[in-house]
Amino acid sequence: ILEMDSHIYYYEVGGMSAVAGVIPRLIIGDKGIPNPQDIKMALRDENLHYPKTTLICLENTHNRAGGTITSPEVIEEIYQLVHQRNIQVHLDGARIFNAAIALNIEPALLTKNVDSVMFCLSKGLSAPVGSILAGSKEFIQRARKNRKMLGGGMRQAGILAAAGIIALEQMMERLKEDHKNARILGEGLANISRIKVDLETIQTNMVYFDLQESGMDTYQFLPK
Repeated sequence: ILEMDSHIYYYEVGGMSAVAGVIPRLIIGDKGIPNPQDIKMALRDENLHYPKTTLICLENTHNRAGGTITSPEVIEEIYQLVHQRNIQVHLDGARIFNAAIALNIEPALLTKNVDSVMFCLSKGLSAPVGSILAGSKEFIQRARKNRKMLGGGMRQAGILAAAGIIALEQMMERLKEDHKNARILGEGLANISRIKVDLETIQTNMVYFDLQESGMDTYQFLPK
């Protein structure tokens, strides 16, 4: 089960179905944030006519919603709801550190109620490349095997890991600067006639704006 605009579903060329044989079931979130009761209604038990629900995927912060944050309380409610039915929860936490900094909490509070999490070292944290997948020992053993099967191995990864360590140790607090600059940019754009910005969604480091009312397309707007 995924929110309908989640990155895993929207952008990854149907990889979940092509590679893993998984059938997505979508719910509509409020600015990307899922309602636990909608997830409850979407759950499917074993049945002859349709596949059983085995996994919930969350995204924090939410890319297509403009960097909105799912709170630890919502994540915990979802986790408690589905774990009693032996359903796993995975967190696409590419920008999880942005969510933690915006909420002024430790990242662990956003991950303690999930079974696995992926986070990115280059988005915001400024490493040149790299992501990390975390979960149980058994889960990571399976993930490494599947990575190998899909050709995802990398040589001399230690050089990149050094930059990743610096990103984790030194760059988290600087995310506040990104958030502040995003707010300044969003408010500035909102003050320009016929440019539409939903300031409510500017919670972290992302700014989306709509040019439709201006009559310009992207290429006409950029030189201005």
